[in-house]
Amino acid sequence: MPSAPRFLRLDDLLLPPALSAAAAIALLFGLFELGLGLSRRLRGREWEPLDGAAGLILVTGLVGALVHGAACAELASLPWLRALAAGVGLFGAASLVRLPARSRDLRAAAERWWQGTNGWERLLVALLALIVLSLALAALGPATDADSLDYHLGVPLDWLRHGGAYPRPDWFHARLVGDGEGLDLLGLAAGSDCFGAVLQLAGLAVAAVTACSLHANARARLLAALLVLATPLILSLVPAQKPMLLPAAATLLSLALLARRRERLDRTTILFALAGAAFAAGCKYSFLMSGALVLATTLWLAARERRFAAASAILLLLLFTLPIYLRNYLFYGDPLSPFLERLRPHPDPALLLFASYLRDYGGVRSLTQLVSLPWTFSFFRPPTGALGIGFLAALGAPWRDRRFWPLLVPGAALFFILAGTAQLTPRFFLEPYLWIASALPASRWRPFAVLSPLLGLQASLVAGGALYVMAQSVAGLPSRAARERLLDRVAPGATEARWLDESLQPSDVVIAPTRSRLLLPRPFLVTDEIEDTGSAREEEERLSALVRRTGATVLVMPDPVGPEVPTALREAAARAEPIGQPRSFETAVRTPLIPIERFSLRLYRLAPTPQRAGD
Repeated sequence: MPSAPRFLRLDDLLLPPALSAAAAIALLFGLFELGLGLSRRLRGREWEPLDGAAGLILVTGLVGALVHGAACAELASLPWLRALAAGVGLFGAASLVRLPARSRDLRAAAERWWQGTNGWERLLVALLALIVLSLALAALGPATDADSLDYHLGVPLDWLRHGGAYPRPDWFHARLVGDGEGLDLLGLAAGSDCFGAVLQLAGLAVAAVTACSLHANARARLLAALLVLATPLILSLVPAQKPMLLPAAATLLSLALLARRRERLDRTTILFALAGAAFAAGCKYSFLMSGALVLATTLWLAARERRFAAASAILLLLLFTLPIYLRNYLFYGDPLSPFLERLRPHPDPALLLFASYLRDYGGVRSLTQLVSLPWTFSFFRPPTGALGIGFLAALGAPWRDRRFWPLLVPGAALFFILAGTAQLTPRFFLEPYLWIASALPASRWRPFAVLSPLLGLQASLVAGGALYVMAQSVAGLPSRAARERLLDRVAPGATEARWLDESLQPSDVVIAPTRSRLLLPRPFLVTDEIEDTGSAREEEERLSALVRRTGATVLVMPDPVGPEVPTALREAAARAEPIGQPRSFETAVRTPLIPIERFSLRLYRLAPTPQRAGD
């Protein structure tokens, strides 16, 4: 009898840490080189650096959509993806070779600027350079945040094991992946788990360059750079594989191109603007609203080329966006799963609760909370979860300056839409912040005289945080052993996964109470659909069906089993045979602000469940 195929683990794919980082850099520069060449060909003599950024967004969106489409067609084989990654990486190597020559003009311009500035401005630039350099190194470290270890990387790895996408009704977060996770899938095939973070770093750079390009005055450009690069939120976004910064930068770039060229809007600019909107909408549900606003703004401004704009929008949406929502409709019967679940004749209570959790994660809305959003997002969040004082200063944006209306009007509209529909957390308001903050340096509001010193203070705090994040991440780069030590300290579920690998049989299928599915060493099932159904009997029936369908053999439970565990799992543990003794662990934390706690886990061997007809 042939043996079962070996379970593909993350460590089976990853290169040694330093080479993993080099692979991510090569992929990024490959996308940049392809985008640069495409933008030069499309723009011709009118090309400018901002077009290079737009080319990067367009090519990145095309590659992400290609990989996601291949996964949906069950064509995401490891050899094919490695061939694609190698091709992109070769372009990246060529780009890195040309980098010194290309940076000469930039170095000369920087030297001229440095000679014409005062000490305060030089200090601010030094702080910004420190932030960017520190976050660049932090992005090269291994993935350690909870969402990346769950579905941003966990779902792509699961698809890679099966040669493509397939329904996971037990894993609710699997419904949320898009083109951004397609890019993460390409990174995994190339042997890197940090490619997504490198892309977020690129998004930060694109956002800063775009904001600066809207202003001719050197001091205004410095203020624009501060408003982007000194935002505390970037400390948590850049080192993660979460597709947030690059899509947000894409929509900012789209509106900035429209604002800069509204009097001479050509077809290439329209294409670039629409590509940014379509790419963002294909990455995450929350970008559907901002993408729609960018699309509407483009169609409004492209009066002379409205037919071309409409045709381009349809094509790009078909390429970048539609496949994600068609996949969810075919897999789960809901293109926006779980958000349309309540419209079904018999909605699933577990999915309804999941939708409420996603929508209300930042707290249930109240009038007081909504009115205080500018204040709370500016100051009263943890340092890595705040947008900073620029969010409060946005109230003084140059609303009367018609040049910035393509940024300010959609930005204000998006803020109010998000306030009524999205999570009330700072990262979901990053786009309206970037759109409006990019116009702020043009404001002549008198209180802005104190904005630069306040942003300088904020930049110094962000620089300190960036140094801490960098030191933490680079500790995992020297070797595989160093990477494992780092994961044990800061990655939730890493130590528990190693214990499971030592304790389980090769043929086991595990039910584990962890979100770090990326690190699990055996096939697993997720119990999302049995939690909070409101009926203990229904939970029991769902768990039995899951166990029969997946062949689960081992249950991992906290010891002692507390009331927070679903009733069906508690009863399953009571019926099962304990394996060995409980094992004690410490919580992994990424910041010293979070106290370390101890907890225990225990393994249980599940009795074989007879297969029923119809399962």
